[in-house]
Amino acid sequence: SRISLPTFRTEVMTFKIGGCAVVLARKYVAIMAGLLLTIVAVYFLRSTVHLNQVAEIQKGAPSMLSWEDFLYDCGPRTSLRHHTSTVRAFEERYRRRTFKWQGEVRIIREGFDVLFVRTKSVLMVKMYPQRYPRRDLPDVALLFGEDRNMEVAMLNPGDWVEFEATMTAHGYRGDPEVMTLWKIDTVPRPSPLSSSPGAVSHNDMEGANEDMS
Repeated sequence: SRISLPTFRTEVMTFKIGGCAVVLARKYVAIMAGLLLTIVAVYFLRSTVHLNQVAEIQKGAPSMLSWEDFLYDCGPRTSLRHHTSTVRAFEERYRRRTFKWQGEVRIIREGFDVLFVRTKSVLMVKMYPQRYPRRDLPDVALLFGEDRNMEVAMLNPGDWVEFEATMTAHGYRGDPEVMTLWKIDTVPRPSPLSSSPGAVSHNDMEGANEDMS
C-alpha cells in the first residue's frame, strides 16, 4: 500500500504516503489531534450560538413595516455608513416586533440536544430584494419549536412562503437576521419577486410627506 497509517500502540508514529514519510512522537500526534478537534468544535459552536443565543420570547406587537423598510433602515449598506443609527433603528422599530413577510425557503435544519449543546430548529429564507445580491446567502433565519413542526414538515427548499415572525436579533457580517416563527404557509410566488408584495414603503411615504410640506 502507498499509504501507511500508524497506531497509538507505538511511542514513535510514522505516517507514510508514497515515497514521503513523517515521523512524530505519539504525544505530539495527540496534541495535534486535540487542537484539530478544538478548532472544529469552536467553528461548530460559532455557527450555532448566534442562532440560539436568543431566549424564548413572547409574540411581539405587529408592525406594518415592509422588508424594504428593514433594508433601508438596517441593511448592509446603511450599517456600513451609519452603524450607530442602524443599531438605534433596529432597537426602536424592529426588535421584538412581529412582521408578516414572504420569501423563498432555502434550508430546513432540525435542532438537536446532545450533552451541553442544544440547537433550535431553523428554517433559512432568501428574501427579495436580497441583503447581499452577489452572494448566495439566506437573509433570515426563522427559529421554531416542536409546535411548528407540522407546518414546516410540509415545506421544501424552493417553496415560496408567507411567514409571521418576531424579530429577535440583528445579523452581522453575513449572518442572517434572526426571527422567531409563529406561522408559515406556502403562497403563490409574486411577480415581480418581492418579500412585501403590494406594500408601500413607509420610508417613501415619509419622504413624500416631507416634500409636500
